[in-house]
Amino acid sequence: MDSDLIKKRLLELDKLDAIADKEIEHQQRIKAANADERKELFVAAKVFARLTGSVETQEFSQFEKRAVQSADRHVADLTLPEMISKVLEAMGGKGMEPKEISDKISESWMPDVVVNNVASSCWRMWKQGRLTKDEGTKIYRLPQTNEPPDEKLGSEASEGSLFNPDPEAQGVKAAPGGGP
Repeated sequence: MDSDLIKKRLLELDKLDAIADKEIEHQQRIKAANADERKELFVAAKVFARLTGSVETQEFSQFEKRAVQSADRHVADLTLPEMISKVLEAMGGKGMEPKEISDKISESWMPDVVVNNVASSCWRMWKQGRLTKDEGTKIYRLPQTNEPPDEKLGSEASEGSLFNPDPEAQGVKAAPGGGP
């Protein structure tokens, strides 16, 4: 087997997953727009009933309850990766498995979220460096941002002139243009 072919196929699959994520996000936006329109229609029906003395709005009550619950729980502008980040951020550094993340997303924003979509989004976010993953587990967490400066800058900085100035250069005045 040629390893280049495998790498090429893996990249193609990543692209297909990204397209699927965009489709999911698009569907979420459509659902949110529909929920907003439903709310507006129910308000219009109530106003119409009040102005005309009609009692037809009782027919809409079951739809209204469902629509209001759905709209209140759904945040139209959040993508799945943003929801994942918000859930993990709320956990204060505690890692979670995709199933747990999915449960929190379902409670807060998207009742019909699919666990496999959350899992694949977590995996992609991990590959992009937006999440860390505990080795040998399915636990993801946000990267820690409170590392000491040496670790943030990398090994070159901790060994280089930023922290260990060259003793020969001490006492030498800098000339214009950076020369001696």
